[in-house]
Amino acid sequence: MLNDINFISQSIEINLAYGLSIREMALNLELSFLDKDKEYQNTIHTFFKAFDALVNETISIADGNIPKELFDNKDAIYTKYTLPTYDLTEKLTGVDMNQYLILKLEEIKPGIPNPTTELIEKIEKINKQTELLLSNFRKFLQDIYNKVINVKLFIFSYGLLIEHLIDRINLYYYSIDRLIHREDLSPTYVSTVQFDFNKLVKQDAMFINALVNQKEHKVIEKARYFEQEFDILLKTYQIPLTPDNQTLLSKRSLKLNDDFINFVNDILNKITNKEIQFMTEPVFIDLILRESNLFKFILSGDIIELSPDYQNNKI
Repeated sequence: MLNDINFISQSIEINLAYGLSIREMALNLELSFLDKDKEYQNTIHTFFKAFDALVNETISIADGNIPKELFDNKDAIYTKYTLPTYDLTEKLTGVDMNQYLILKLEEIKPGIPNPTTELIEKIEKINKQTELLLSNFRKFLQDIYNKVINVKLFIFSYGLLIEHLIDRINLYYYSIDRLIHREDLSPTYVSTVQFDFNKLVKQDAMFINALVNQKEHKVIEKARYFEQEFDILLKTYQIPLTPDNQTLLSKRSLKLNDDFINFVNDILNKITNKEIQFMTEPVFIDLILRESNLFKFILSGDIIELSPDYQNNKI
């Protein structure tokens, strides 16, 4: 069972990282609708603002309550490209990205949480509100997805992207639900999360392949390489798991994900220097990078927690 300190720090890091990502995925979908489908646009924008408020509320209690490990890996929440891609996205789409959120995140300092009753109750309330928000958004997206694949609704996007967003929501939901019930990490939970993240990063490679200017042959070739490699890796998660092969899979995932991070970093450097063009808002590519950075942070923690020394000390 999670103690109060871990409950606080994990709740904050999950709501910051996932909350921002779902918020920006919602924006991507909002921009995909025709003007005649204003009702759908307005509904998605309502969800966008709700996640915006959730992140803002989490930031208000984050200072001094996040572990140094997350602070040292804060590119799982925002990167050096986040503000530049926010700026580009605002100029290209006219949407207010609320850059103030990132500026406030930059002011947060790490620390060991002081588990007061007031703080715990506030986080419990945020987590329960988040779970309900995710459930409602998932239901809405499933309805959109069904209409798109049954040719009852047209959007300037892929059905796979809606699936991808639903998968992200599921990961967020399961993480919040675990925290609400104060459940510690289990090998089964770790394996499931790793599988789902590998699937998401594989799809990110597919999006890069599909959305980049089709003259960028080297980018397309490398994106296809990562799609194939993550597909191979996903198949290995189907073997019966032992502590040894679970650690091995974690390390293989970490290595492949690190290579993908370098690839996306190079792309974002070109985007901010206006050397490459994608058929999507610039912040979407930064979102892909943050997703991989978050996966790296999670994988690194999994490898430590799966080690015999850590397990023995825990016992």
